[in-house]
Amino acid sequence: MRVRFRHTDASGREATFASVELLVDALEAGTLGPDDQVYDVARRRLVRVIEDADIRQAWDDRQRYRPRDDRRTLDRARPSNRLQFPAVTDGGVTPAHGVRDLDDLAARRAAFRRIVDRVAGVPNPAELTQPPVPPALFPVAPPVEERHAGERLLEHAALLVAFLVLVGVGVGVVALARGLAAPDTRPAGAAVVPTAS
Repeated sequence: MRVRFRHTDASGREATFASVELLVDALEAGTLGPDDQVYDVARRRLVRVIEDADIRQAWDDRQRYRPRDDRRTLDRARPSNRLQFPAVTDGGVTPAHGVRDLDDLAARRAAFRRIVDRVAGVPNPAELTQPPVPPALFPVAPPVEERHAGERLLEHAALLVAFLVLVGVGVGVVALARGLAAPDTRPAGAAVVPTAS
């Protein structure tokens, strides 16, 4: 993609525009303002958006398709079309979607305080007033006795013997399956003669 314009905002993010029309789209969306500077790659110079003749012409051409009372000059593009964040309330909190003003602000602040206190190791006063949990609900495991090396060696030997028995059974099953699946090597016309026992 050929880049016609480059713009770097105050936070250092770079935006590229392949054509004048895409730059005008950004102006209409409010992500770029008329006083912002863009680097024109074709002309190799830095220009203010409002001062570039090609951008002004493209803006004016696009305004012809708007209703008469909604047309704007390029210098008024940003204030009326800029992306707006929700209004901040008096408490400095932007209300979430569906939350009526700050109905539950006190409850949210109390919950946040409890989380901060718990992380810091401060006990919750509500938990201090509750009766202690009886120890019978939480049984303690009996202490593990120290085993001698001989006992551990015996357990390992028993596990090894069990493993070898399982391997032997597996090999026997595989051998039996091969024997049953082996093709019949007798000639086609040979009769099976029973043997007397």
